[in-house]
Amino acid sequence: MQNGHPHDVIEGRRLLENAIEQTDHGKRTMYFEEALNILDSYISDYPETPHKTFIETIKLTYTKKLLEGLSSIREPDIDIFFRYFEIFGRKVAKEFKANCEKFPNLKEEYNSYLDFFKGFIV
Repeated sequence: MQNGHPHDVIEGRRLLENAIEQTDHGKRTMYFEEALNILDSYISDYPETPHKTFIETIKLTYTKKLLEGLSSIREPDIDIFFRYFEIFGRKVAKEFKANCEKFPNLKEEYNSYLDFFKGFIV
């Protein structure tokens, strides 16, 4: 345990930080998903954990950071599009919605991201 948090929680947060630091969106989404898998598994294994609020907070925070980074996508990569779509639509849907409600500019950022890919998907 570090800072009172179990190893899995620390590792999940480290991977979230690593994800946000990536300029390559393939790596960014890969690390983000790996972190979510670790954190969600921990919650599943220990549903009564006192670290649940901390985990929910870091998921919310890093989802916001992930949304903020969408504007750095310069090349239309359909794989990246679907990875982000899966992350925001399924894996952190609750956090995505909460961030978009609290920060309307993030919803606009996401809509711009969708518009960027619209011509490549249709």
